[in-house]
Amino acid sequence: MRKLALSSIVAATTLTLAGVSNAAVLFDAMTPSVGAGGAPNTGNSFMGQGLITPAFTTPGAGYSSISGLDIALVNNSGAALTLTGLRLNIWTYNGVSTSATVSDPQFTNPVAGNPAVVDFTLAAGGLALGNNTFSLVAAAGVTTAAPGTTGGINFTTPIPIDPNSTAIGFVFNWQGATDPAGTVFNTIPGLTTGIRGGAAAPAFAAGTPTGLAPNFGYNRNASGLTTGNLLISDGRQIGLNSSLYIRVYGDVIPEPTSLTLAAVAGAMVLRRKRKA
Repeated sequence: MRKLALSSIVAATTLTLAGVSNAAVLFDAMTPSVGAGGAPNTGNSFMGQGLITPAFTTPGAGYSSISGLDIALVNNSGAALTLTGLRLNIWTYNGVSTSATVSDPQFTNPVAGNPAVVDFTLAAGGLALGNNTFSLVAAAGVTTAAPGTTGGINFTTPIPIDPNSTAIGFVFNWQGATDPAGTVFNTIPGLTTGIRGGAAAPAFAAGTPTGLAPNFGYNRNASGLTTGNLLISDGRQIGLNSSLYIRVYGDVIPEPTSLTLAAVAGAMVLRRKRKA
């Protein structure tokens, strides 16, 4: 289990990513904004998304890791909530099943260290969420802003994925705390991840979900599973361009020239240290 921290729910401190990979937007269901009314939700506490990824055929054409995430938090619990603590559990998978058996797991080949755990530091007084409202966890703070190369949630240790995989999957579970210390986390029915879709839903700005075009889709735990995976029968869509309301950032495998430049730069640093 990875445990990660985030400085605030709206705007996170941008962290420098290690390594020579290049951060890029792997999937974007937020640009252009579909607004609060365009992100309804079913209220399920575990939500999943499969994404088609370019396999590593040549350098620059595959992803080695997931570096960040923008995501919508929805309160569809039926009442206003005041949270003293907030946690997001993230399970990542290197495969999405295409089995015709609907009772089979939707996601396959889990990455090591599942789940990644993001604990949010909330302002004094906690986080107040009105019923049927959503909050955006994004670096820009608004969905209309063009994405950069980092997300509202930035993984100091990127989540590794198989660069040869042609599809990856995520399962998200929000938990809230209401105790004075904000340390006792529980899954709250209706505290969940936003979705988008319908006749007016725009095309995805980057990437493609798994599922049949033009509706695509997402998963939610109608089956009652709370294990970090979902069933194929948990798949749903609400019309055109359906998906979770997320933006995913990945580290692209560098071009050979990038790797060469990185090696040269590293050699220059070593040479300077030796001279010093």
